[in-house]
Amino acid sequence: MKKTILLFSFFLAFSAQSQNPLDLINAGNAIAKDTNPVPLEKRWFSHVDVSFAIANSIEYNYKRRDENGDIVYGSQEELDNKVGYGILYSYSYPIFKKFTMGAVGGFQYQVQQSISALKAGAIMRYHFVDYESVNLNFMLAGNIALSDKIDSNFANLRLGLQFPITSIDGFVMNLNVFGDFNDFIFNESILEGINDDPSSIVYRSYGFSLGIQF
Repeated sequence: MKKTILLFSFFLAFSAQSQNPLDLINAGNAIAKDTNPVPLEKRWFSHVDVSFAIANSIEYNYKRRDENGDIVYGSQEELDNKVGYGILYSYSYPIFKKFTMGAVGGFQYQVQQSISALKAGAIMRYHFVDYESVNLNFMLAGNIALSDKIDSNFANLRLGLQFPITSIDGFVMNLNVFGDFNDFIFNESILEGINDDPSSIVYRSYGFSLGIQF
């Protein structure tokens, strides 16, 4: 019951769209403080996560051209906020007392402009107690283009708080609540009646993922 109240409180705080990473750290400490810590053993472990995110801001950046094709000025437009989803796999190992580092790969799809991309990068976790308990995680990943619509770049940042839901036959099911920043190099003109030279589309999103640790 106590963890349920703490979890509900965290969701209320997160829904307010706080931009302060300390809120995630404090929430993790609140969930973990009544658990007896155990030493972290040196071992590899994996995560598979299915994520769902809702953009609270989508910014289209472009250069406007005149009738001669010359750049007049740079500008931006706010697009309709839509959802994104994906799947990630990570393989991690401890590097410090409470920190683990891992490689991450996967796939992401943004409904706004139908952008698909593979993911490749790194993820660091701070474990408040042990591997199976709550952790604060930070991901830095690259977007690997699957079409000419975007170019590959390295501009996906994600900060999340992950905690266990249940454990079944040695597999730990987790819920991760996160904020996500993704900057795609975009190549298609999308504005009607404007000669626009596209530059990028920036997604700022909040979401959650359900996963299995093993």
